[in-house]
Parts: sequence; C-alpha cells; structure tokens
Amino acid sequence: MLAVAGLLDLVLYRLVGRLFLPVSRVQSAGVALLTDAATFCFHLVGILGLVVFTVSFTRALLHRELFPRAMRFSAAVFGLAFVALAGIGILVFHVPDRLQVHLRTSEAFLAWIIAVGAWQLYAPVRMKVAVTLFAVPGVLSAAANFAAQAGIDTGVISPAVVLRVGEAGAFVAAVAAPWLWRPLAPRPGGRQRHVAALGAALAMTAVLVAGLWTRFDLVQTLALYGLAIDLPRSATMSPPAVLYLGLFGLALASATYFVASTITAPGGARLIGYGVLLLASSGYQATSPNQLVLAGCGMLALAVGTARVARETYAVPTAVAASPAPAGG
Repeated sequence: MLAVAGLLDLVLYRLVGRLFLPVSRVQSAGVALLTDAATFCFHLVGILGLVVFTVSFTRALLHRELFPRAMRFSAAVFGLAFVALAGIGILVFHVPDRLQVHLRTSEAFLAWIIAVGAWQLYAPVRMKVAVTLFAVPGVLSAAANFAAQAGIDTGVISPAVVLRVGEAGAFVAAVAAPWLWRPLAPRPGGRQRHVAALGAALAMTAVLVAGLWTRFDLVQTLALYGLAIDLPRSATMSPPAVLYLGLFGLALASATYFVASTITAPGGARLIGYGVLLLASSGYQATSPNQLVLAGCGMLALAVGTARVARETYAVPTAVAASPAPAGG
C-alpha cells in the first residue's frame, strides 16, 4: 500500500498537480477530482509512511533482525529523533526551514546507521555494498543542504558539486543493484519474471529516448519536479553532459528491471524490490517530510530484506548478526 501511495504521490501530486493542473479557483469537475486525489495521496503517504516506519523499525530493534545489541541504543535514538521530527512536519504541515534541515540531517544519519547495521549481517559483502550505495546519495544530499543553509562553500567542494556527486551515486546504485543482489529468490517462474522485467526495462528506455529526442524540455521538467534530479540543459550538451544523460537512462532502465523482477518474487527479495521502489518514489533531494519518510522506509526495507534473503539462502538464525560474511561474497 505504501509503495502504491508513493507512486501515486509522485505522479498525481508532484507531476500532474504541479505541472498540468490549473491553479485557478474555478475548476471543472474532473480537475477538482484530480486535485483532491493528489492532495489525498500526499497526506496518505505521510501518515501511512510514518506508521509503517515506526512499526517496522521497532520490530527490527526488538527482534534483532538488523541491529546487534551494541547498536540498538544508538539506532533507537536516531529512529526516535527522526520519527518525532517527521511527525511534527507531517501533522503541522508548515514547519520552519531550521526544522527541515534537522529532519533531513536526522534521516541521513538514520540511513547511514541502517547501512552500518547491514554490515553486521551474515550476508555476502556485495549485498552489504548494495545497501551502502543506496544510503550514500541521501547522506550527500543532506550534507549539501546543511552546507548551503550554513553558508559553507570552499569554492572547490561546493554544495552544488556535492549534489551532483550524490546524483551520480544514486545512478551507480541503481545500475549496480541487479548485479550486487544476485541471485535474490527463486526460482518458480523465474525465467518468465525476468523476461517480463527485461521487457519493462526496454519499454522504459524507449520512452526515455523518444522523450529526450522530441521533448527534451518536458523530460527535464519531469525529472526535476518528480525525482528532484536536475538534468543538463539541452543548450550545453558537452561530452560530460551526454555521459550524464546516458548514466541516467541506464539507471532508470536498470531500476525498472530490478523492481519488476523482485516485487513479484517471494521472501526477502520482494522487500528489497519495494525498498528500491520507495527510494525512487521519494526522489533524490527529498524536501517534504512525506518524501523523507518514504526514503526512510525504503532504506529499512533494503536492509531488512537483505537480512531475510541471507537467512533464506544460508539458513542462519536471526540472532546471528555480527558474524562475518560467508566466503565468496
């Protein structure tokens, strides 16, 4: 439900509501219905995401599924701070900029401690690297936001540069996900599932290429308002810009393939697929508490899903959390 609500919030509220619906008070019945649906999805994501994160994070702490005993106190402190700040932002709606900075910073710390908790799992190293790669972009985005608010700019490493590095890191994480999390589940109906996922990825690539070729400005606007990714301008198509666009297209196709091939799989693989979907729905530079809650749920789903995949694959008990990874990871 949260994944569906996140997608609807992305499409209806951040894209259709902001870009295509008129802002006049006099609206037709259809436009008014779409506006109400977009607003409902926006609020639903915040409330539902906060509840899902609180319950899931508490279970991960109590069942020692992710955090060992030595990490549980620090993880509980970061989780409580994030839930408190996100709850204020979701229920109060209009929060000061200072609170927004604190909220983004707490989500970044929480994402990082979840990634650190993943390194305590009895799982292949490549899966732990995958969780860490998805945590890094959010951390860099929060660091750039904090530096911009505090006026920190060394000239060489500016907030804008950090944001670009974080965007590239998000693309790398999406491209590497199918390779780092292989194999995830299986295998009844595995071939049909992967063929369908490959078809979805090819269709997404075709739509992106057609959009870049015919309406580059529209694709750029959709990426900016939907995913908070600032694509290079069409007037400045230098070789680095073309490479950046190619990496973006490859990341989009790879994420589509990975999500389509995992959300229909059994066990922890499905949870990992939902985690990637939630992170993608939240966007890169998450600004609202709703998006930050989506990102928190996505990181938690990645780590817990990795723990369950490792348990299903290697038949280890939940309490084994601080053991070294199996050979061949």
